[in-house]
Amino acid sequence: MKLKYGSYTLTISTGGAAVAISSQPRRDSTGRLIGRTERWTISGWLVGADAAALTTAINALKAAFAADGQDLGLYTDADVATSHVITNASTLGGVRVTEMPSFPEGKGAEYANQRSFQVTLEADFQDAGAANLISFSEHVSITGTGGPRFVVQVPLEGPIVSQVVSTATPVIVTQSGSAIGLTSCPTVPPPLLSSGEHFDRRRVEQKNPQRLADGSYRNTEISWAYEFEVATPSAPPPHNWGS
Repeated sequence: MKLKYGSYTLTISTGGAAVAISSQPRRDSTGRLIGRTERWTISGWLVGADAAALTTAINALKAAFAADGQDLGLYTDADVATSHVITNASTLGGVRVTEMPSFPEGKGAEYANQRSFQVTLEADFQDAGAANLISFSEHVSITGTGGPRFVVQVPLEGPIVSQVVSTATPVIVTQSGSAIGLTSCPTVPPPLLSSGEHFDRRRVEQKNPQRLADGSYRNTEISWAYEFEVATPSAPPPHNWGS
């Protein structure tokens, strides 16, 4: 059995390495499955006839795992792919080296005819059926009751006077929220009220997406706010997720 990372090959059957593979689900803010993160921990020892041979093997190992974005996989000695193969193009953001080669042992035969090592890699995968919308939140606030407005007059002398200046007042309704799209920007929901909007106060803000190591992008966030001025203190409830 052998392990390949890019053009580098580690012969496990003679090199004494072990490959542990774990997979953790990736979920959106509601707990829905949107993909998984696979982690490979490769540990063992390099072997060589002497210190010079080990130095060559160590330098090759370090050079191989100094870069992200390579294909990774286990192959038979006949170079046949096993079920444990990751192509960089199939991942979300590329294969990442999360722990470069480390050498945890320093006793016994270390650097005489063997050298212990460990390296860790990770890759994210997106579920084929995952929805683009991974986060959505909207809320409505109502300021005022539509009731009378009064002012308090403070005379130079004498008691304070409370005076009603209008028997009715406008109600301010604000609708605001935000959403995140996994691979593209979500659509802004429409205003909840059909009239009374201050169009000059409508606000839509879009943040730049998260840039991944391979140059691709994900997690684009957009936010919005509508302001209405109406006569009664009522408004429809906020939009449900993505509706």
